[in-house]
Amino acid sequence: MQECLDISGNFKTNKMIKRLTIVAALATTLVFAQQTQENDSIIVTDLDEVVVMGGVIDLAADRETPIAVSKVEAADIERLGGQFDLISTIKTTPSIHVRNGSGFGDAYMYLRGFDQTNTAFLINGQPVNSAEDGKVYWSNWSGLMEIAESIEVQRGLGSSKLAISSVGGTVNIVTKTVDQKAGGFVKSTSGTNSYFKNSAYISTGLQDNGWAFAALFGHWQGNGMTYTSKGQGQVYYFSIGYKPNENNIFNMFITGAPQWHGAGGGDTIQQYLDHGRTYAEWGGYRNGDLYPGGRNFYHKPLYNLSWDWRINDTSDLSTVVYGTNGRGGFALPRGDIEYGSGTPGWIDFDATITDNLANENNSDNQGIIAGSINGHNQYGIVSNFTKEFNENLTFNVGFDLRTYNGVHWYSIVDKLGLNTYNRDGGASKTYGYNPWDALNMPGNDERDDYAIRYDYEEVINLASLFGQVEYANDEFSAFFQGSISSQSHEKEDFFNINAKAEKITNNGFNIKLGGSLNISDKSKVYANTGFYSRQPFHDDLYDNIRYSNALNTAAEDNQEITGVELGYQYETENFRLIIDLYSTKWDNRFLTSTTFDANNIVVSYDKSDAISSLHKGIEVQWAYKPTNDISLDGYVSLGDWEYTSNVITRTFDVNDRLLSSGDMNYIDGVKTGNAPQTTLGGNFKYAITKDVNFALTVNHTANMYGEVNFGDSIFDTAGNADQLLMLPAYTLVDAFINFKVPFADDKLDASLGVFNMFDTFYFEFLDGNRQASSSDNTWYGINTSNRVDPGYGRTFSLGLKYNF
Repeated sequence: MQECLDISGNFKTNKMIKRLTIVAALATTLVFAQQTQENDSIIVTDLDEVVVMGGVIDLAADRETPIAVSKVEAADIERLGGQFDLISTIKTTPSIHVRNGSGFGDAYMYLRGFDQTNTAFLINGQPVNSAEDGKVYWSNWSGLMEIAESIEVQRGLGSSKLAISSVGGTVNIVTKTVDQKAGGFVKSTSGTNSYFKNSAYISTGLQDNGWAFAALFGHWQGNGMTYTSKGQGQVYYFSIGYKPNENNIFNMFITGAPQWHGAGGGDTIQQYLDHGRTYAEWGGYRNGDLYPGGRNFYHKPLYNLSWDWRINDTSDLSTVVYGTNGRGGFALPRGDIEYGSGTPGWIDFDATITDNLANENNSDNQGIIAGSINGHNQYGIVSNFTKEFNENLTFNVGFDLRTYNGVHWYSIVDKLGLNTYNRDGGASKTYGYNPWDALNMPGNDERDDYAIRYDYEEVINLASLFGQVEYANDEFSAFFQGSISSQSHEKEDFFNINAKAEKITNNGFNIKLGGSLNISDKSKVYANTGFYSRQPFHDDLYDNIRYSNALNTAAEDNQEITGVELGYQYETENFRLIIDLYSTKWDNRFLTSTTFDANNIVVSYDKSDAISSLHKGIEVQWAYKPTNDISLDGYVSLGDWEYTSNVITRTFDVNDRLLSSGDMNYIDGVKTGNAPQTTLGGNFKYAITKDVNFALTVNHTANMYGEVNFGDSIFDTAGNADQLLMLPAYTLVDAFINFKVPFADDKLDASLGVFNMFDTFYFEFLDGNRQASSSDNTWYGINTSNRVDPGYGRTFSLGLKYNF
């Protein structure tokens, strides 16, 4: 209860802190993420220490016509990362919202109000969004924090020529490939909640014979923010490069991050007010040790081989062949689970095991830990040919081929003392939690001994052609870009109906065009527009994908995205200003929401037919370097994002049985939720001496609504746009200091990061819009029975890095 008193006491002081930090952010024009380096120019785009490989990477610099873009370089990735996920390092960029999540690797990003399933993520030009539903799990990519050279955020239409799901934008993650110089580092990071990470990197550099080799190994573990979100994992990376001559570069790399972590977050506001933000409803003790209730475990090796060929002075060919094989799942307790006294809602695992042993053959709902097991095998090839006809005209053409096999089944991972399990078809074997063992996933002929509830696979194939023509001279530039694609889907059920579904084939296309005009040697204006006819996600094509092959007729048509962008850039030697205006219209999209009862138990799921939304706004970012020792950067984003049509929904119970259909939900004019429609902030950097650097980061978040939940009664009648719940605005301040340790020949760096320096109490996610009545408890006018995710409190990160 003491933590609750501390939290309520912080509210008044936080209001004053927020006002002061907002003023500071505006007055000192703190960060945008096109971060500066140690030189006289504020714009740095080259990677001096790295041989850049993979011409299939569509970076903003590859095109003369400007786009809305921000960039984070390696030094700032390392500074902003702390013990958080890679994606958290881009939070100081326009129209970005990153919620860290309570568990390791559970971060989630929104770009211009669109969630990360509708933002394209590329690693060295390789698409990594799931072919089934567009999802990205950052727990699979924790190793990239150590090897990322830059992260480029292309908002909106972007530069990519691929047929990808870039409704919100495109995020290009560029990693180390071949280092120019030999060397490496040993790094140790420790932080709040018993977090530590040790890693070592070594590179031979590019040798005289043209070969280069690099490797990284690491291990991390920590207790997490909540009682049940502890986790641990490893990271590895290998790269072999070969440059036989000036015209050819080859590179092969593999990276992976096997891990497991407990789940947290998603409880009610009231629970967090009563017990503090470290509260977690699931979990308990087992044999005296803290044991997470819900647990994610996964291993997803990623590998590719690239070849960059300079054919002649005007022609280049770049090709990358890639693959990834993911294995793992998410499991949680189900059935007759014993709950103990003490911390509210906690599981007594020891008592559950005792009960199972005593009643193994009598119980019809035995307590176990089980969950969804998910695997995939994805392979692809992307090739891009570039021809410079003259100094003004450039032509690109290429192809993108991908095949994806997804495997999904439900399995027991811990029988909690049982010898046999009698429900859901029974199962004699358990899958286990170990992410390394998960690589040995059984085939469909072996899964009879494991699978309960469901077992199915799918194969998704995509083939596309793309091209671009760009003309540029000293006065203006113009481009036209287009792609066509065909995507097929085949699904086979092995458990409930033992049959193949009808093969589905959808065709799609993308068109982009734009131009820019130089007003003077310091400023230019530009405009881009585009139209996407995007195939539905695989999971949208079926009414009940886990238990049936029935097709969802509402998803027969492609989704249609129309984007328009206008921009202005002004740049001098030490100042840069960028203004972007945008409008993105999205038709034939789908929503799914979850309904909870008064005790916050899931009772149903609602799935929508096609709806439309419109996202428009303005983004301003600037950078100023008054001296070589000081840099100030900042951004402001103002959005207006809302649904523009009403929708028919269908309701399913927790076993995916249809309860009702044809329910009208009035959401025309309702704001889209869980991404702040107003953000601003920035960064101040000061090189105190040549060996000591200080940085301060501020991010302010406002106008963040709860997501539409069709189970909320306010959407049953028209005119409810003004009844949406909105989380209180909040401001976060982070501070960093980095210095070279004396008497270490400039090889040993020490760093300290303090995240959420003023320990602001806030929620970064609101699930639903449950209204408050006079008898309900409220927090800032919000019914405290609504489910939320709390943000991290004050968090420390201390690092030591020895470079050699």
